[in-house]
Amino acid sequence: PQLIARARWRQSRFDFSEALALLKQLESEYPLSVEPGSRRAEVLRGQGRWSEAADVFRRLASEERPPPIVRLDYADLLRRMGLRAEAGHQLDLLHAEGFDEPEFYVREALLAESSDLKDRANGWIERGLAAHPEAPALLAFKAARLAREQQPEELARLLAKNATPSWLEPELAAAAWPYLSVEQHKEILNSSQWWFTWRWLPWVRLNTHS
Repeated sequence: PQLIARARWRQSRFDFSEALALLKQLESEYPLSVEPGSRRAEVLRGQGRWSEAADVFRRLASEERPPPIVRLDYADLLRRMGLRAEAGHQLDLLHAEGFDEPEFYVREALLAESSDLKDRANGWIERGLAAHPEAPALLAFKAARLAREQQPEELARLLAKNATPSWLEPELAAAAWPYLSVEQHKEILNSSQWWFTWRWLPWVRLNTHS
């Protein structure tokens, strides 16, 4: 426990060389524990040492039924490395193991987007929302897509039930603003996001003279 706490602390303080050394030691002392290897891969990935991180993830993923986060992070890394088929294989294995959480659909959508398969990406998000209609990760993904595709009215409809969801970003609120009701404007302007962060953004400050 003390070593892993030290490793976490070093990682949080960006002392990556010491963190890597501690995590490597933990991997050798506790070979059945996933966290040291997963954290080491995370640090290596953050340093741009993707092939080394992939080696660690590959070893972790080769175990019988590894934790879902291993396959999710490994698939994400493979996608960023341009190894889309391998990334898809990890997601297929994850789904075959019974994992059906929102993160699975987000990773599938990202993988489809990386191949410029926008319709397929949208399909994955819609399938995810059918199974998890209130999942913030899926709603955030859909909202960002609507903003990119310049569909502010659809974005406003997405905010119809709740104008200030946890995933709402200033750019999304700005895009939907002309199509939101007066009541929704008030809800946003009275939200904690507005008072503690957004009220200093010029896109609303100038309009409302706040």
